[in-house]
Amino acid sequence: MPHPSTVFDSEWLSIREAADHSARSESLTARLADWLVDRDAANLRLCDLGCGSGSNVRYLAPRLPAGQRWCLVDHDAGLLTLAAERCRDLPGVSSVETLEGDLVGSLDTLIPEGAVLITASALLDLVSEQWLSRCVSLAARRGAACLITLSYSGDVSLTPALAEDDAVIQAVNAHQRQDKGGGPALGPDAWSVCASLFREAGFSVFHEPSVWSLDASQAALQDNLLTGWARAAGEWLPDSAPSVSAWLDQRLQRVRRGESRIRVGHQDLLALPPGSGTVGSDA
Repeated sequence: MPHPSTVFDSEWLSIREAADHSARSESLTARLADWLVDRDAANLRLCDLGCGSGSNVRYLAPRLPAGQRWCLVDHDAGLLTLAAERCRDLPGVSSVETLEGDLVGSLDTLIPEGAVLITASALLDLVSEQWLSRCVSLAARRGAACLITLSYSGDVSLTPALAEDDAVIQAVNAHQRQDKGGGPALGPDAWSVCASLFREAGFSVFHEPSVWSLDASQAALQDNLLTGWARAAGEWLPDSAPSVSAWLDQRLQRVRRGESRIRVGHQDLLALPPGSGTVGSDA
């Protein structure tokens, strides 16, 4: 899931990358690769929305057909520079360009004409249904496939359990549905709303879980995640801030003793456009 702040720094993105890559659906990526084989190899234009430091492209590039011409889109110029540096020489990549812009207000101008794939990772739960509808419409007009990965589903398991766990996670999930600049965010409902909108537009839709399973070897990620959750829960329930702080102290003690295990549910979703020869979809 995204860090509860919508401002991402390179350190957070680096800490989460291994867990992201390990969780992702290999079968959906393979299905996408098969679909792309039938596209024009000389014009394989791919667009990564909210690219951050380029983690999504680093996962996809070796797994997709060669000739990839990536357009990396983000509002953060520093992250765009970092992403371009890290993605330019990846296997299968022919070129990388960057576009700095506001994903909320300028989406129509940020997805290049001729794009055959629109992709995003750990972004969907931050956006509104209105934004998502625009994205689906743009994909339909371009005949582009969409691969949307690591969308937080609201399912969390914390071991060993504490009495306050459910209340904190419920507050986090409510906090995620706040307006982040483009209308109320969909939060944990985003992936299912996304699937419905693509189906209504005639796309073939496939989805699979992509679960973070964090153990003692990922203490830094657990630490950052729990701290972010406590911040979000405290903002949502300010009267409960002292109990949330106590909860965080107990959780971090378990991380430092190597006892903590966290499972965080996400969903990966692939939507293939109508008329592309694709048969079937998930229920």
